Parts: sequence; C-alpha cells; structure tokens
Amino acid sequence: MKRMSFFLFFVMIMSGCGVEDENFSSGMYTFEDSYRFTGSNKDWDVSYEVVITDGEAGKNQVKESGTALFIGEGSVPEQVNYNFTTETGKHYFEEKDLSVSNEQINFAQRSCMDCVPIKIDENLILEIKWDDQSEEISLAN
Repeated sequence: MKRMSFFLFFVMIMSGCGVEDENFSSGMYTFEDSYRFTGSNKDWDVSYEVVITDGEAGKNQVKESGTALFIGEGSVPEQVNYNFTTETGKHYFEEKDLSVSNEQINFAQRSCMDCVPIKIDENLILEIKWDDQSEEISLAN
C-alpha cells in the first residue's frame, strides 16, 4: 500500500512538470510560426506581424511590429499619436508624437523571451490621432 501511495504521489508530481502555456498546448501556434493582421480605411493601410521562434532553452522568442501607411488625401501628417490594443485588452501600446517618415509609422515594436504573443484569432484595434483627426482601424488575421 505504501508503494502504491508513493507511486501515485510521484505520478502526480511529475505530471505537473510538463505544463506549457495554454495557447501553445492547444495548438493555437507553434514555436516556428508567423502571422499577420491587416486592416485599412480611407486614410491608413495597416499591417501588424507576429513572429514566434524557438529561443534558448526551449522558450519562445516573440517579435511583434506594426506599420501604418498614410494613403489619405491631403498632406501627410508630420506626427501622430496612437493607441493599439487587442479586443481582450491583454496587450496595449500607446505612443505620442511619433514621427511619420516616408508616409509611414512603425508602431508597437516589441521583442520578448518566453512571453505570450497576441493570439492568432484576436481582433486588434489601432486608433491613430493626428492634427484634428482621429480614426480607428480594426485589424484581423
């Protein structure tokens, strides 16, 4: 009976050692994955890319970056402010007085080791403010 109790205890302890992030274990994405979210409106064409690679010691390396190209009528804004968020609110970026270069801004640039990336099926929202204008662009994969 003691052996059986010890064996069951040992199995329970060992079963907890291989727990991964729920998104990886559910097959939502793998360690070698990339995906892109896109959206546009009358003034902006937006793209946001997520790249997941296998980092050191089996931990994921995540690189995320967005670009917004001004395609509107009139003069290109010199500076913009933006808010970038996921529909769940788990990821949020904000920046003020971001310079526009070649009609484009680069936003929400991040790189992290062993972190949870934006989910592949998440909806993203980018709000861009410039001069006296403000627009929201929805992004989807």
